[in-house]
Amino acid sequence: MDLHKFILLLDHQPFELQKNDELGYDLQLSGHTHAGQIWPVGLLSDILRTNELNYGYKKLSNMQAIVSSGMAGWGYPIRTEANSEYVIIDIKPK
Repeated sequence: MDLHKFILLLDHQPFELQKNDELGYDLQLSGHTHAGQIWPVGLLSDILRTNELNYGYKKLSNMQAIVSSGMAGWGYPIRTEANSEYVIIDIKPK
């Protein structure tokens, strides 16, 4: 990889954020978690640390990570936690 260029990582699950930061990625976009779509899954995910970032934004040393709750549901067509969303990201040169 050319570490002088912007490197975007699309990873279904928000795993290995620290490792990806060290590898030189600039931005990681993930989903998978649905932000805990059905209670108490989000709460349990946070407590058990099944994902490094269950939802939202995190700035690491060199990398930024964003985890979306997604536009649809998984398994069941309901949500008791977290709204559906799509995320618009403007990436601008330095």
